[in-house]
Amino acid sequence: MGIKLISLSSLAALASIWFAVEVDEAPSEARLAQLGSGPACGIDLTETVDGLVVTAWSAPDAGASWDMIITQRTGGGSFDIYQGGDIDARGEGAVILSDITLDMETDFNARLSTWSQQGELLCRWGQDA
Repeated sequence: MGIKLISLSSLAALASIWFAVEVDEAPSEARLAQLGSGPACGIDLTETVDGLVVTAWSAPDAGASWDMIITQRTGGGSFDIYQGGDIDARGEGAVILSDITLDMETDFNARLSTWSQQGELLCRWGQDA
């Protein structure tokens, strides 16, 4: 019974998360400033009418792959959302890796990492960076 209750609460929490892809978004001034100082990655937070958009981004030369972990805390515990993949550079601006929309009242931490072809950590942003 306890396992079913935990599974149902996790599924209910996941149902409140929307995934969106906005690959062609232009970099903000903050991203441009960081890109000018060398390889960079980061996470932007934007409030919208749909919720809080968590956007992971990278400089085109900040690695070959990436991963992002969002730990979301709820009244019944916490759970992790993991995303990752290859960095597909498109021009000179920031590469949008992921957009996730969370409920505005969500309590969470996020960490983004980028890795070289050889598996070397190149950029880390967020919790415990």
